[in-house]
Amino acid sequence: MADKVDEAQAFLQYQTDIQISNIRKTVKTTTPSLFECENCGAEIPLKRRIAVPGASLCVECQRIAEIKNKHVSTDF
Repeated sequence: MADKVDEAQAFLQYQTDIQISNIRKTVKTTTPSLFECENCGAEIPLKRRIAVPGASLCVECQRIAEIKNKHVSTDF
């Protein structure tokens, strides 16, 4: 019998998989992912290129871009 932590982790993974699936359905791109980050030149791992069609930034540069975008956007 699975304990509460295992059940919680399984549920979290299930929710994450659904969210990723929903995002993939809304993203329509025919642009292939780059092999190197356009900002820093680091290699974009194969798993990221597959998971994020059209990826042009490595994970770290994408994280920084999203943080900057949050500070710039103004939702009133």
